[in-house]
Amino acid sequence: LMLMSIVILTALAGVFFFRNRPFLTLITIHSSYVTFTGFRALKYKTIGPGRIELMAALVLLGVASLFVWNLQSINIVWHMSVIYYLLGFLMVILIYDFLRIFKVLQWPQAWLPEHFLKMTSSFSALFSAAAGTVLTGWEPWSQIGSSSLGTLLLIWVIWRYRKAFTAGRKAV
Repeated sequence: LMLMSIVILTALAGVFFFRNRPFLTLITIHSSYVTFTGFRALKYKTIGPGRIELMAALVLLGVASLFVWNLQSINIVWHMSVIYYLLGFLMVILIYDFLRIFKVLQWPQAWLPEHFLKMTSSFSALFSAAAGTVLTGWEPWSQIGSSSLGTLLLIWVIWRYRKAFTAGRKAV
């Protein structure tokens, strides 16, 4: 968590003090949120998410809404398909978290797969940001390719730990 925090803080410094690129902004938002909630999943385990997770989800919703609101006025250097993909992925995570927070979806053993998926997703996002930043001559394929690899990694994690993902699952 400490190393992830350092990477995210340097990304935030890049977003605020250097070039504001929407892709990097979204990756930083995504990485920050899923790292925080993935780490918190270990803390709350079977009792489920609480107020802290609700506040983090509301902050993410506010920041993502502000990002969408300003999308037309910012200088978009990278391909919009990557921006829409990341926004959609963030919204899926946010909807899932709201369902868990408001106890619509009850899944007593969710903390382990949730931790796996969110930390893998955070790693994937940071890898995608690095590929998109370093391989600028290959845009948009550098972002699409690295995001696709991250998605395949998430699918592999689900397949590899499928017994942990289905243990104790109960939808209400």
